Amino acid sequence: FILVKFGLFWRWKLNWCDLWIDGSLCFYKTERRRELEHRISLKTGCVDVRSGLECGDVSPPETNPRENLIVVQLRDGSTVSSCLCPHVCVLMSSCLCPHVCVLMSVSSCSHV
Repeated sequence: FILVKFGLFWRWKLNWCDLWIDGSLCFYKTERRRELEHRISLKTGCVDVRSGLECGDVSPPETNPRENLIVVQLRDGSTVSSCLCPHVCVLMSSCLCPHVCVLMSVSSCSHV
């Protein structure tokens, strides 16, 4: 799930994403992943990553625990808030945390 703004309201939208070895986080409209909706370069654009209980200001969608949340803070000031499957959340946290030292709500990216 990705948190997106619809008019005045924020809501969770089911989305599919891949984290590529080059540091790209790619969002797709369908599970078949044929139509790229948005791409974020985490190597150059990410300044902070929070997960689980560190995401105090974000509420997960119904039936999903807070531990499944990942919030990525980008250089342009926008954030990408995602609620992932537990095994994906652990994988993304461990992959992204090394980038915090050097380096799904979209607050100013309405296209996700």
